Amino acid sequence: MAPRTTSGEKGQSVRVGYNPLTPYIMDSHESGQNKYSGFCVDLLDILAESLNFTFSFVKPPDGEWGDKRDGNWTGLVRLLEKKEADICLTLAPSAERSEVVDWTVPFDNWHNGVAVRTRPDATAAGMAFIAPFHWMVYVCIGVTFFLATLVLLCLLRAEQFLSSDVDTRSPSTPTTIVQSIEFMFGSLVNEVVPEPLRTGAGRTFLIAWNLMALFLTSYYTCKLTSLMVDVTSPPPYTSLAGMLERDDERWGIKGSGTKLQKTLRESLDPIEQQIYQRLMTFAQDDPDVLNFDPNVHFSKILSENYAFIDNVAMMERWASDHCDVEVLRLMITGWEQYTFFLQKDSPLREGINSVFLRLQDSGVLSYIRRKWFPGAEHCNRNKNIPKAIPLERLQGPFYIALGGLVLASAVVLLERFAKTKRYT
Repeated sequence: MAPRTTSGEKGQSVRVGYNPLTPYIMDSHESGQNKYSGFCVDLLDILAESLNFTFSFVKPPDGEWGDKRDGNWTGLVRLLEKKEADICLTLAPSAERSEVVDWTVPFDNWHNGVAVRTRPDATAAGMAFIAPFHWMVYVCIGVTFFLATLVLLCLLRAEQFLSSDVDTRSPSTPTTIVQSIEFMFGSLVNEVVPEPLRTGAGRTFLIAWNLMALFLTSYYTCKLTSLMVDVTSPPPYTSLAGMLERDDERWGIKGSGTKLQKTLRESLDPIEQQIYQRLMTFAQDDPDVLNFDPNVHFSKILSENYAFIDNVAMMERWASDHCDVEVLRLMITGWEQYTFFLQKDSPLREGINSVFLRLQDSGVLSYIRRKWFPGAEHCNRNKNIPKAIPLERLQGPFYIALGGLVLASAVVLLERFAKTKRYT
């Protein structure tokens, strides 16, 4: 908590103007009483204790933030101008607003981004059966399979040659390359040999081959399952220019005199000018694209092909409970600041600035912010994105096949040596 300080307004009642904005200030009606909570409410509690005042809340009749139209101010700025409020919350400073109000040092810094819903990728889902492995893995499996058929055939012939006095062949023993391919494929699919080979070298090599197949099949099955559970497309765009190229998507912002709306309207940036022009076009058919209530925009994201431009931290807090929504940090209009707005030449300004600076220096301000913006990714969308298993992660099964070849070759030589010793 901030150290207790005093101001020249001990015990005064302060009127606080606000518009609901999650999680800065949220209101509800419970048991016949109005309840308030949020980042700004926690700050007000500290200020009230430190500066010895009480406070009550008031909303602007028009529900707007503060825009100048035909020479008259609207919303929260109007409340301060008409001295109907002493403090107003969650407003961003501007040169025009400075003509009629003052503000405190900022308590939060943020920038605007775009919240958009990611759609299931039907193409990726249809091709998911080849997605578990990197293409080089499939190449290595094919090459290994072909070489294994040759190795098996060579081992059988070598053992037959070295043990010519004993018939090591069974009806299923391959004698040609085609038969060897069929034999190895059947062993791979069934993981057992229909009729066991009579040669020690052949059996040894097939054991190693089946172990390799078992490991590869396990890797493939686990990866395929994870891909089929969550096959989503990448973000529809990664830049403002890419956003402008989309003709099948509507956008929305909080209207009603917000700083963002004014900045886009007066921006000299060609891209931001185009964004504003498109917004006005959308608003002609659907006025809700300028609705001041963020929940209206969030509902449209989930039900339409729609993107919402607003405070990144606020949208990420909401998106953490919606795994199919992604917030793109496209930095629209640059960094912004939230402050407490005050009446012009307000005696509260010095005391509030002093408390805010001490909260910042002591780390309390950061602590309160983390409380309301935990930054937790409930969906872990950035941590568990399924990716194809690369070749270097699957070297073990191929080493097993290579070890089987070495061991089978050793068996051939040992059997030859044993027969030679027996006949001598």
